[in-house]
Parts: sequence; structure tokens; C-alpha cells
Amino acid sequence: MDRQAHGWSPHEIHFQHPHLLMAQIHSALAYYFENQAEIDVWIQRDVEEADRLAAQLFDPEFRERLIEVRTLPSRADAGESG
Repeated sequence: MDRQAHGWSPHEIHFQHPHLLMAQIHSALAYYFENQAEIDVWIQRDVEEADRLAAQLFDPEFRERLIEVRTLPSRADAGESG
């Protein structure tokens, strides 16, 4: 993702994520390039889902429902056992 999102080289990825071995970074990049079309579809779906969820967060009716649910007493508060 860092290479795609930021255009980083393997060395820059390693600098930003020093816990990863260079071999791991190169392996991940090789896997990505071998499966790029499929992985790009996954990434696009995730981005679209994130955009959809973000839009819901700013929907006043949705936010109001969340506030209502958050203020409802929980089962534990009501003395129910699970």
C-alpha cells in the first residue's frame, strides 16, 4: 500500500517501517505485481467502503441514531445476563 499510495521505494518503505525486513518488503511487492489487477480491485472496494462509512458518519440522521443507541441502557445495566 505504501508504494502505491506514496510511490515509495523499497528502501523508503523499510525506513518508514523498520520492523520489516527488506526481504519481506520485496516479497510483498513481488506478490503485488504478480497479482496487481486483483489486489487493486480489493483496494478499490476497501476505499469505496471507507468512503461510504465516512459519508454515513456525517449524515445527521445516522449520527442521531448512533447517539440514541449509545444512550440506551445495556443488557448488563438492565440486569440481564448473556
